[in-house]
Amino acid sequence: MVRKIEFEFERGGKFVAELLEVEAPETCKYICDKLPITYRVRQSTISGETLGINLDGWDFKKLENSNTMVPPGELGFLTTHIPHTPETKLYCQILFAYGPNQIHQMWGRASPTNRFAKTVEGTVKELRDVATRIHEKGRENVTIKIK
Repeated sequence: MVRKIEFEFERGGKFVAELLEVEAPETCKYICDKLPITYRVRQSTISGETLGINLDGWDFKKLENSNTMVPPGELGFLTTHIPHTPETKLYCQILFAYGPNQIHQMWGRASPTNRFAKTVEGTVKELRDVATRIHEKGRENVTIKIK
């Protein structure tokens, strides 16, 4: 049986995604072991049409099922170095793609991202509507849990 996770945005919008456990087993396990969570979600500033969830304190470095582009309706998991800080700090991100993108950890440098889930409930258009709202009205919380 395929496991699923649910994303619920505080100002409306609920999406269910199937985990790609065959393609990214360690990534899926790492994420599921941390659920449920609630974090702030923001519009990506340099990676294109993606919503980003910064996961401070998470540290996962393995690449599996990785690409620098995440198809619309799929989710990527990225470990990056935050640029322009006095200390070198690692953090992870969940990226929810709703259109064309190329994932970057900083300007001019594409970053491999583990593709770990695919939306099965909720459309890319509905996700784009959520992203437009976040862009226009600011960040909001998203709760992620195993369905």
